Amino acid sequence: MQMPTGVHALVRRTHEERVMRALQENGAMSRGEIARVVGLSRTTLSEITGSLLQRGAIVVVDTDASSRAGSGRPAERLALDPASAQFMGVDFGHRRVHVVIADASHEIMASDSVRYDDTATWPTRTELALGLVDRLSAEAGVHFWAQQGIGICV
Repeated sequence: MQMPTGVHALVRRTHEERVMRALQENGAMSRGEIARVVGLSRTTLSEITGSLLQRGAIVVVDTDASSRAGSGRPAERLALDPASAQFMGVDFGHRRVHVVIADASHEIMASDSVRYDDTATWPTRTELALGLVDRLSAEAGVHFWAQQGIGICV
């Protein structure tokens, strides 16, 4: 699949954010429910949810098979992936770097700091920050395939 560029990428990103917000606010939902809440066509929604599923931002949690009346394929219910690290903050202070990793519902998944001397070079500070990110993500069991944003403070 070719990734959209320019205005198309902005529109797609906006649609993704609306879908993610709907799942955050409402919990698990079928594609039909999501389409009604965010006002997207089923075709557009199918493309958006397919991409979010592939990147690991959302997961299939169940189907409506047990409560469904009638025939046809059961509707999958989608939800935010709780192991998906969506946001990260990296704060470089005078004597330490602090990293915070949050999920799609903005709950902090992992957070820690590493101290360094105030004369430490930027390559040293950056290596410490990257090591901290690796350690925190391994300890918390998070993945970054659905990363939505990174904030860096110096």
